[in-house]
Amino acid sequence: IFSRVFWLWEQVTFCPYFPKPLFRKMPVTSFGFVPEIGTGPMSREIVEHFHSLIGVTVPLPRVKAYPKVAAPPGSLLVHFVRHGQGTHNKGNLEHGPKVYTMPEYKDAKLTEQGRAQAQGLQGYVKDNIHCETVVVSPLSRAIETALIAFGNTDSPRKFIAHELCREQIGQNLCDMRRTVAELRQDYPAVDFDLLPPEDTLWTPTRESRAEMALRGVKFVEFLGSLQGKKEVAVVCHSSFLLTLFVVALEVMDPAVRSWVEVCELRSLALDFQH
Repeated sequence: IFSRVFWLWEQVTFCPYFPKPLFRKMPVTSFGFVPEIGTGPMSREIVEHFHSLIGVTVPLPRVKAYPKVAAPPGSLLVHFVRHGQGTHNKGNLEHGPKVYTMPEYKDAKLTEQGRAQAQGLQGYVKDNIHCETVVVSPLSRAIETALIAFGNTDSPRKFIAHELCREQIGQNLCDMRRTVAELRQDYPAVDFDLLPPEDTLWTPTRESRAEMALRGVKFVEFLGSLQGKKEVAVVCHSSFLLTLFVVALEVMDPAVRSWVEVCELRSLALDFQH
């Protein structure tokens, strides 16, 4: 196992496709909010995430994504957030990734720790985020994170669920969403009008990284349709965000093309004009 992990580490670290360093912890002032948690040792799962993106391409040109401080005129400021700890994340820590396919982890919700992580984001959001719209993955852990982190405000925000920013689709039951009827009952503050009644995307076969990258491009196009707005937030998932930052977008700050912690927020200005 160790030799395999080391081999993957070599492939990723020395591949010119990726900027270096990949796994360093960035300060809050760099491009967003980093939660006060330790990253711990790099897991095999994270290494394989990076390795699986080598060679994945999307149609050019890609939309350029700039740091907030270098936002081009007319760009859309997007605050990307990964959800807090889900029951599947905790289950993986305790029992391994086999829990991802167990029925009891279907559409995993936040743990108590995950809810606390989302609450920890509230202060930063209140002081720094001024968007009226939050686009959210229709998976429960992302919805709960969005409602906790962005819902505590004097100015009501609109929460819109969108299929295109889901986690990598298929095989894992933790990434299978519930019906719109069930979601509306649990989360009445969220607009689910863009979703079909049932989960028509999930299959027993796992979505490939290339397929997820193309889905990321389509999601970026959706964000482009929101250009009447100056600022939006997106709450979704680690694998999707990594694929978005490494492949689907042309990210101008190399430090952004890295793993995203639970409840970490990264703000990027998307330039749809060029």
